[in-house]
Amino acid sequence: MTDLLAAYLATDWPTVRPIVVRLLNSKHEVARRSGAVLACLAALQQSEAADMLERCLIHDDPVVRESAARVLAANLTGARYTGMCADGLRRLFDDESAEVRRAAVGAFWHMRRHELGEFADLARVLMVTRAFADGRSQLMHALEESTAPEVAGLTMDLAERMVESLPGLGDIRTAAAGDAKELTELLIRVLGDVEEDPALRARALDALDRLVAAGAWGVVDAMDPAER
Repeated sequence: MTDLLAAYLATDWPTVRPIVVRLLNSKHEVARRSGAVLACLAALQQSEAADMLERCLIHDDPVVRESAARVLAANLTGARYTGMCADGLRRLFDDESAEVRRAAVGAFWHMRRHELGEFADLARVLMVTRAFADGRSQLMHALEESTAPEVAGLTMDLAERMVESLPGLGDIRTAAAGDAKELTELLIRVLGDVEEDPALRARALDALDRLVAAGAWGVVDAMDPAER
């Protein structure tokens, strides 16, 4: 049913709209999820449906907001939808629901090699929101895969944010410890890429020093091969 209705979003929105509204207000979770997906897709395709996205973003039900986050994350890199998706994701990064935040930061997981550079500002927003705890691994994955020139600066911002805000960098029982090792590998990569940029190189070395001082797990082992 969802696929059938989706086919009419662009061609017959006035007819489909009341059905989507009923789905959003349904007592059944599956129906509300479908309604949220259709509402957000309609908002991306039709200016007349822009209010439907707002309905989803402020909906009392986290299931609806999570579904909206997934649609926005999946469509972020589409040229027609970038602005609307980025604006919605910024809001959802601070959602009270962890499930919603995780769905929103999924936008970074599937970025192609060059795309992260286009969304450097969005990545920096993520670093200062509640979603940072839920999304730093996805952001590091995007940094690892990216060939964009903005990677070095973003890596520095991420490293400084992690060192300042994350406890447990040396405790292998925490997710932060595993992230610290990945971060070290990113910093070592940056050092190799910014030999002609003294400011970025100094920031990278300072971040590594601070990770070592914090007893971050795996940092010394990750640094050894680079020193040979």
